[in-house]
Amino acid sequence: MGKKTYFCFVLLTAFIFTNNYQLFGSQEDSLRIEKFYQNLYNYKFLSADSVLMDMSDQKISSQITGILQISLSWWQIISGENTPDKIDSLFKRIDSDIALIEYKTQKPELSQDEILQLIVLYSYKSRLHNYQNNRLASFSAFKQSFNYFEKLIPCDSENCDMYNFIAGMYYALGGHLQQQFSPIFMLGLNRNYADTAKGYKLLKLGTLSQNKQIRTESVYFLMKLYFEAQDDPEVASTYSGQLVDQFPDNLVFRFNHVLMLYKLGKYSAAESAYQKLLKRSQKNMQLSAKQKQHFRDEYRKLKH
Repeated sequence: MGKKTYFCFVLLTAFIFTNNYQLFGSQEDSLRIEKFYQNLYNYKFLSADSVLMDMSDQKISSQITGILQISLSWWQIISGENTPDKIDSLFKRIDSDIALIEYKTQKPELSQDEILQLIVLYSYKSRLHNYQNNRLASFSAFKQSFNYFEKLIPCDSENCDMYNFIAGMYYALGGHLQQQFSPIFMLGLNRNYADTAKGYKLLKLGTLSQNKQIRTESVYFLMKLYFEAQDDPEVASTYSGQLVDQFPDNLVFRFNHVLMLYKLGKYSAAESAYQKLLKRSQKNMQLSAKQKQHFRDEYRKLKH
């Protein structure tokens, strides 16, 4: 797919659980968040929304529910609910949350939790701009998230899965960006973090994590890197297949696998995988008619 997408797949979700960082601190909160993402990964958007409403009723911090709502909105958009109003509403929500942290804080320095939030928020902003084919704005937002990544204190505990995952993403992306773009284009990015080998190593460690979210995100990110940055759909397809096996109801994961097979010239296998996607789509009572139609349209574009 080329240069234009490298910096645009951070993050698939904003699942920041606890490691060295306590953004989503209590055990009870973590269980609710896990339930939310289990529904989200399994394409149960209405159930995910119900979890959010319950969290709001329980007076859970808006710091938590805000990022979860952004995650849900993003998934709805990439699943076909992509009206201009929906996209504009998500931009406004992201910008509002960024401003709340960056401009309204009375603290002389941002906390590590706030830095993590800003990494996630700017990453979503980058993805949303990329979704609209606004590459310069997407890269600008990515650079902002990258700059905040540099402010994270490296993890020095026994459980560093979260930090390693985030670091793996930025090392890998920084390395690929440096290889593909001019020094002028790369102004503002610290080249000390441009290390593809280190990035891939950390991400592959993430696929072995005991944390289900980190494991899933690491697999997803490796799939995207091998496909979009290395143009290697063969290796990418091994990761997309893992995602389908783990979350068979997730239509985004299924369509990515269809795409890999199609790019490999395995047209019969791609068609078979697409038909399985359709069956899952039709059985999912939590999807709108527009969402069920979305991947039909995407597959038609792929074939033509």
